[in-house]
Amino acid sequence: VASVCEISLRFVVRALALFM
Repeated sequence: VASVCEISLRFVVRALALFM
């Protein structure tokens, strides 16, 4: 089970990728 921190980190990385 992925932790909340891991999910948040992946979400932030994906958002940065979209903005870039």
